[in-house]
Order: sequence, then C-alpha cells, then structure tokens
Amino acid sequence: MQGAYGGRGRGMARGRGGGGGFDSSRGAGRHPYMTSNVPTDTLCVRITEVRQPVTEDMMFRVFASISTNPRRIQIAPSSDPNETVVMAQFSDTYATQRVMENLNNRNIFNDGNKMMMTYSAWEPTPVLPAPVPPVPVYGGAAPVYGGVQVNPGVAFPQPQVHQPQPGVYAQPRQQPMPQMPMAASVPPMRLGNDQQGGRNNRGRGRNGSRGGAAGAVPPGMMGFDPMMMGYPAMASIMQMPGGMMAFMNQQRPPQNSPTVFLSVTIVPESEPLHSIFVLIEVYGGVVTIRRNHNRKEILTVKMASVPEADSVVQFLRKVPFAGGTVSAKRFPTYTERTPCTDDGNPHDSATVQYDFTTARHRSPGQRSRCHPSSVLKVTGCGGYSEADVMTYFTSENFYPDRIIKDDEGSFTVYMADVETAVALLLKCHNNVCGEERSNVLFIEGPRDTTTSATAANNASASGSAVAENVNEGAGENGSA
Repeated sequence: MQGAYGGRGRGMARGRGGGGGFDSSRGAGRHPYMTSNVPTDTLCVRITEVRQPVTEDMMFRVFASISTNPRRIQIAPSSDPNETVVMAQFSDTYATQRVMENLNNRNIFNDGNKMMMTYSAWEPTPVLPAPVPPVPVYGGAAPVYGGVQVNPGVAFPQPQVHQPQPGVYAQPRQQPMPQMPMAASVPPMRLGNDQQGGRNNRGRGRNGSRGGAAGAVPPGMMGFDPMMMGYPAMASIMQMPGGMMAFMNQQRPPQNSPTVFLSVTIVPESEPLHSIFVLIEVYGGVVTIRRNHNRKEILTVKMASVPEADSVVQFLRKVPFAGGTVSAKRFPTYTERTPCTDDGNPHDSATVQYDFTTARHRSPGQRSRCHPSSVLKVTGCGGYSEADVMTYFTSENFYPDRIIKDDEGSFTVYMADVETAVALLLKCHNNVCGEERSNVLFIEGPRDTTTSATAANNASASGSAVAENVNEGAGENGSA
C-alpha cells in the first residue's frame, strides 16, 4: 500500500490519474499572459514557424524598421521549438498601435518567423515553484521526480544541511570538484524478475508497474535517477518553464538553411541598392546586397533559400535595367568574411552594402514565374477602378496601352515594351494609388506578333536566297 499510494499520478512523469508535468498543457508550464482588445503599452508577440533563433537584438531591429523603439523586450521560454512568445513594452499606446498596423501577421524572414500580435499587460516571466513531494505514509521515504522512491538505506544529497536520521547509514562523501554536482553512493541493484516487477506482478500488485511511473519501486532496487547516479544535477532543469524539452532545444544548435550567394551584373553605381532589391525580390527573397570592392557595378547578393536563388538565376537574364541589362548567376566560391549591416540608406546610391532582413518583403504568393514581360499584374488595390489606376500611372509618367480589372480585384496592365514595364515595377511597387500593400509582378503575356512576323519573313527570305543559290549552282553544273 505504501508504494502504490506514493507513486500514482504524482511527480513529473504521468502515471495513471496524473495531472501532467511542466510540459503538459494542463501543467504549470503554460504562460498565462493576459490579452486585451483595448490598446495598451505592451504587445504579446506570438512567433510561429520559427526558422531562425529569436533574440532580443532581432526584435529590436524589427521594431526599429518602422522607427519604433520598445522600452524593454522579454522572450519567454517555450517547450515548442517552432513557437516563441515575446513580450514588448513601449512608451505609449500610439507606438503599439503603429506596430500592430505595420507588423502584425507579417513574417520576419521570407521562410518563417511569423508574428501574431495582441495587446497585453507587462508581466515578468513566471518562475515555477519546485515540485512539492507528497507527505510520506507510514514513515516511508517520499517519492522523488516521477514517483521513484529512494531506498531508505541510501543518503540523498540535499542543498541544505543534512540532518542525520536514525537507522540511516551514509557513506563518507568525497570532496566535490569545483562546479561539479555532488554524487551519492549507488545502492546494489537486485537482479532477477524483481527488476521487471515480477512475472506474476504485471497487474495492480504492490510491486507491479503499470503505466510506466505509476507503480513504486520495491525495496532493494531503484530506477534511473541522475541525482543518484553521479550525473549532472538536473533539478534546475526540471523546475524551469518548459521542462526538459526547453533545455534540450536551447542546447541544440539551430539548423540554418544553406547559404546561397549570387553575382549580379551590371548595376551602375548611380543606382541605389533598393532598386535592384525590388527587381530581384520579384523572383526570390533577398537577405543582403554588397557591391564588389574593386568593381562597384558587380553585386554579391545573399538569397534566403536555394529554390528562390534558382528562380532568380533562371529568369533574371539580360533584363533591361538602368540603361543596360542585368543578369544573375550562382557564386559558389564566395566566402562572406564580414556580414552586412543595416547601416546607411538603401535608397542612397552611396550605400555599398545593406542587410535587408527587416525590409518589406514580398509574400511567397507574390512571386513571378516567368521572364520579365510587357504585361504586369497589380494586386492589393482592389478598391480602385481601372480609371483610378490609369490616372495614377499617368501621374508617374507611365502610359499603359490598356488596363483590365478581373473579378478578384487584380489589374492586368499592358505596357508598350519590357523596358517600360520594368521601370514601372521598380517605381510603383508597394505604392500603386498610395497603397503600401500593393504588388506589381510580371505575368506571361501574348507573344509579340510583330517580332514573330519579322523573324518569319527574315527566315523565308534567307531560305529563298539559299534555294536560288542551290538552283543556280545546279544549273551551272548541269550545263557544264
């Protein structure tokens, strides 16, 4: 009765009727942050689809991208490696409203770290109390971590002064090494069927083990306890929010995607880095851009992923840009010795390097899957009419041949040539009719009939000339 009473549903492991440990959804590991629908000076940012480690420095840079600086940031521990909760307190409610309007439901990176924000109240990270062992019954020893009882004949190391107990023999302790846990003696383990709970004790008997940690350990043997086996002390890990999984996730190095660099030519020095950033983003996410030290017109671009880099290399070939053409190719031999920073202004041509991590990126559904063409698709401004969009483009000195609006609120814009279409995209993306969420991308357009007819006529003329030469040669040979 003693072992069964002390080991059912207690401790960190879940036995029969147990309430769950710190990792359980019913346990104490959940973060009870109170959310509110009324604007407050604090935001609770839930980051899901974590692909890059979430740090305070990263969050400060994210908020600084919209010229808003929080007073303090706190990252809460989490047992889920794909989700993190960040608390950010600002100076007033105006700052939090600005952050909500610009960054809510946005990705920090192209492939993940999605932010979902709610108003909240500043609360420090909850410190969970140590699990309280149940009161021993009939003078027996209390269970330790998961219902495993300690043999009364073994001294258990305590953080406080050890009180001698009658009938308990403690072996002399060795002098512990600095910063090393204190190890106690290991009791002799009894071999045989008792180690499995007995062949005939597979039910609910006093020595039977049903449900893992539900049963107690019979006298003369004990289960695996790192505190008793000389392993590093794990009491602090057990007591931390998130439990063992949070500790393992913190010790595990992040698995970053392979780094891919592209070489982009030719980009004149008079062009700011933001222009080529907008053009490359049509096909894939950009992380950093740096000009070559010796040849400033050559850029080294760090891409977000391998598939996006392949898409840029496939479609960005001899595209009209700044009076010339621009192309991209892989740069596998490049080694980044000095990481790019976000110092400077990417709209200024004097800036030779920039980190676009916190810049406004396209969503994955707003990528082009074709070569640059004279036909553009405009989304994100469905509340406007065709006349409104035409008036806007005319005010920016662009004169489309025609504009067609579909049932989904998207506009198909037909330009005279590819060069004009590229210039319109660079200038009007994220600004069509004043809408910051507007997107401009290339779509497949009709083939140029004039060019096709000219090519066909040239091919026909050359074929006729070849035929005449052949016939003349045959005639001369025949006459000879």
